[in-house]
Parts: sequence; structure tokens; C-alpha cells
Amino acid sequence: ETGIKLNAKNAFLLLNRASNAKQGVFIDGVAGASNNVVANTSISDAFYGILVVRSSNNWLPANKISSVEIGVELRESSQNHAYATTVSKFKRFGIEVQGGSDELIEESNIEGSNTNSVFTASGIPLAGIMVDHGVNVRINSNRVNSTHGAIYLTGYTNDSLVENNYVWENEIGLFITGKSKDNEFNSNNVFDNRDGIRVSDSIENSFSSNNFFNNENAIVFQDEASDNVFSQNSYGGNENQVVELTGSITDGNDFSQDSIPPVVPPIGPEINSCASIFQSGAYYLTADIIQSLDDSCIKIMADNVV
Repeated sequence: ETGIKLNAKNAFLLLNRASNAKQGVFIDGVAGASNNVVANTSISDAFYGILVVRSSNNWLPANKISSVEIGVELRESSQNHAYATTVSKFKRFGIEVQGGSDELIEESNIEGSNTNSVFTASGIPLAGIMVDHGVNVRINSNRVNSTHGAIYLTGYTNDSLVENNYVWENEIGLFITGKSKDNEFNSNNVFDNRDGIRVSDSIENSFSSNNFFNNENAIVFQDEASDNVFSQNSYGGNENQVVELTGSITDGNDFSQDSIPPVVPPIGPEINSCASIFQSGAYYLTADIIQSLDDSCIKIMADNVV
């Protein structure tokens, strides 16, 4: 079930092919594998393209992976470098860090597609780059499109850096959730997504010098998303700049060094004629009301109306 298995140290694999296997390449740190190079390998029709378990200091450059569940998984490993990896036609994750530290994912191209995946209702892969329970993971200069979440940090991921990436045509460009904190998102280009970035149940992260253009929502807050700092970001062509979903907690978010417009409330009922409002919530005036014969055209009869 394994195309190529490494139980050794200091091996160099170049220009190989693997297909129709559970793992195209398996680097087994439990058996002592570390300090290996797997380069320019073509892998297809596997569950895992490359699986690295409890291993360190492996270099994985210029591999091409397609038609898999997970392109590259770095599980409970450290100090590995996935460089210039191409992953396409995957169902779950392009590259996943599961419980690892000090990993580097750099200059990779990850393209999702409609694969009838069971993981999202729209049938697209769950994440281009997924980090779950990661520490000090660096995600630098990658290109990710056509996924549910292009770059997805979750599960108490801390002290990680997401920088200089291009993410476009995803449901969510940058997604941080699962009580992740102390992460930095710098100089990313985020465009043509539904949500440019979504912060959910995560605190004390920083977002600096990112470019948010032509997204439906530039920034979305969900659940507890407080004490995050936004500075020197650029915005243009977004339908909404900042959206706070119902029930979100956003105390202490700092936009003082940012040029962000006011928060947009959650979508609520539309008003296009004279009306009386008897329920709390957010309402939108969608038409000019002129020549009204009423003394009071819009009557607010409830508390907490926006």
C-alpha cells in the first residue's frame, strides 16, 4: 500500500513516480527516518501524496501531487521544509501540519477543484494549507485558490507566521480558529474570496500590511475574536470591510493603525418604505423615501436597533 517507504537517514530520492497507493511516499520517523530529500517526485491516485510521521529535517522540493485526499501531511514532526510543491485535484488538504513545530511551507502552488468532497457542502477541498496544533510554523510565498479555506490555522496553533502568500477565489482566504493565538499574518495578497479573512474563536493575533481587494467581506469576526491587532492593511473593492457575525465577541480589537471603515452589522431586514420597527436587530434602508405624508416615516419602537 506504500509506493516508497523511507526508514533511513540521509537518503536522496529524485525523479521517482508513485501511484495507486495509500501513501505515495512514507517517511517513517518511528522507524528512525530523518534528514532525507524527496525531490521532483510525481505522485497520483493515493490517499497521502507524501506522509511524514515523527520525523525531522526532511527536505521536500518540487514534488508534483494530484488526485489525492491529502497532498502532504507532516504529522507530529518538526523542521521539515516543503518547497515548491504543486498539489492539485485533492479532496481534503493540499498540505497539512498535524501537531508539528518549526515547519516551513514555502513557494508552493495549491489548486483545489470541485471534487465532490464530503467535507464542504460546495464540494471543494477543506483547506489548501491546514495547520492543526502547530507551533512556530512558517507559511511563506505560496499560491492557493479554489478551496474552502486557503490557509487555515486551528487547534491552538500558536506563534506561527503567514506571510507573502497569494490567496484568491476561495470561500475564505485566511481562516484562523480553534483558540489559536499569537500568530502573525503579514503582507498577504487576499482577493476575489467570499471572506478575505475570518477570525473565529481566536485572540491576540496580528494582521499587518495585507492587501484585501475585491472580496465580498474583507474581514469577518465570529464567536470570540478579541484583542487582535490590525495595522497598515490596504483595502479596495470589497463589498463589506468588517463584518461581525451575530454573537461574536470583538472586545479589544485594535484598528488604530489601520484605515478600516466602521463595522457592518449582520445582514438584516430591508426597509424601502415607511415602517414601524418592533424588534431589535439590524435593518437596511435600500431605497430613498421621498414625499412621505406621515409625520414619522420610520418609527423605532424597540431597543438595540441599528
